[in-house]
Amino acid sequence: MSDGGQRGSDVQWHLTLTGDEAQQGCVRLVAGESIQVPPGTQHGSLLRFAGKGEPGFGDGPRGDLVVEVRLDGFGPAAAHTAPMVSSGSRGTNGCLLVTLIGCACLIFMVPIVAAVTLPIFAKAREKARNAACQSNERMVSLAMLQYSQDWDDCLVPNQIESGSWGDLISPYVKYANAFRCPLAPYDQLPTYVYRAVPPRAVKLSALKEPQSQVMGLDGDAKGIAWRHLEGANAWFLDGHVKWVGKDTAGSQYAGLDRMGKHVGGGVGLKADGGAPKR
Repeated sequence: MSDGGQRGSDVQWHLTLTGDEAQQGCVRLVAGESIQVPPGTQHGSLLRFAGKGEPGFGDGPRGDLVVEVRLDGFGPAAAHTAPMVSSGSRGTNGCLLVTLIGCACLIFMVPIVAAVTLPIFAKAREKARNAACQSNERMVSLAMLQYSQDWDDCLVPNQIESGSWGDLISPYVKYANAFRCPLAPYDQLPTYVYRAVPPRAVKLSALKEPQSQVMGLDGDAKGIAWRHLEGANAWFLDGHVKWVGKDTAGSQYAGLDRMGKHVGGGVGLKADGGAPKR
């Protein structure tokens, strides 16, 4: 079945076929001419046939016959549906070119995105570890204040015959990881250095301006360890904890030049992270 229309170089006629007719091919009469529909014709295909010069439709001359194929069961095809492009044609090559350009852009962008985001993630991770270290030091400083309350307001000594400062305050600390900085080697405990306080000879009241008196901070066998962004976390005599910069800490706070030697854990500390002995 065909629908009418004027013939000419830019005029389409419409031919409706069944699925079998389109698949197997057939011969149909369109606008007074017998045309051969090739096998495998698809819905929306445009078929062009040269006019044979018979009298025109109406008063116009007969030009090429352009037929749009429609299949039963499909909606109306677009007026200018493009024909299928075979493999290896210019259309396929164009799609391949676009795909290659997209892949190249993706490969080019991945290192740039990584270079921008990785430092951000690294900085966020460092801030998280810094916060964990400060939390540990806060527990240590509170334990020292509790020790002083039980021992006639005396400061915790750096070391005595029975153990180190960490052993002395271990009964006041819930778990041994409080003595470990997340950035320090795991087998090192404690990972902080404490002020060189002689055994039970210094009272809290003897030190003026407790808010500026550094009692302990990040450290190891070599002394103070500036682990956190060119600085270290420190706890003060009044119990607060803060980050101190390597370049300015000595001029702003007291006690940095009086840190005792690093001492390892004794009976009160276990390097496996278990609870301290009571």
